[in-house]
Amino acid sequence: MTLNLPNIWISVGNAVFLLAVYLYLRKNISTEHILGSSLLAMFTALISGRLFYAFLNQTSYFTAVNIFKSHAGGHSVLGAIIGAFFVFFLYSEFFKLPVGLIVSRVVPAWCLAQAFWRMNCLFAGCCFGRQGESYLFKRLSSLLGLRNPELIPLPIFEILLMFVLFLSLGPLRSAKVKDGHVFWIFIFVYLIYRLIAWQML
Repeated sequence: MTLNLPNIWISVGNAVFLLAVYLYLRKNISTEHILGSSLLAMFTALISGRLFYAFLNQTSYFTAVNIFKSHAGGHSVLGAIIGAFFVFFLYSEFFKLPVGLIVSRVVPAWCLAQAFWRMNCLFAGCCFGRQGESYLFKRLSSLLGLRNPELIPLPIFEILLMFVLFLSLGPLRSAKVKDGHVFWIFIFVYLIYRLIAWQML
């Protein structure tokens, strides 16, 4: 049996997300609500990410919802974000919890976890861009032992962006920023990044 490094990064990201959400929300809602909403959001993110990928790439929806093969690739981060935060919104509304406050505190946790989840793509050799001519890209890919050193390593850029968003949006949740605005800042910045990244595909 060989060590599956990508699967390790997924597990680390999941653990980081649960721990970060708990630390951010433990003073606002009960542990039961934290775990209930977070686990439901993670499961929904997995399914919605797979379905969104199937929709964009016109692949089998039956294969997409096979969560036991999620490590094999075929997962949309945008779909996961939509699914996860939709669950947090519905869960908060159903249990009469402060929606804006919860979502604003979940965003930094999501950014930190997404940095680790994207490491799955980085070491699995997927989600890379087109062939790059930059010596820096090739040298960086070679140093990290990546599978596609000739391609632009887009996951690295997203990992760095998620760490920056985590460090910058985290303090905003306790600053004089209206509840919910942190979420929209995250969505705006991430969509801008994706538009730029799509130009490198």
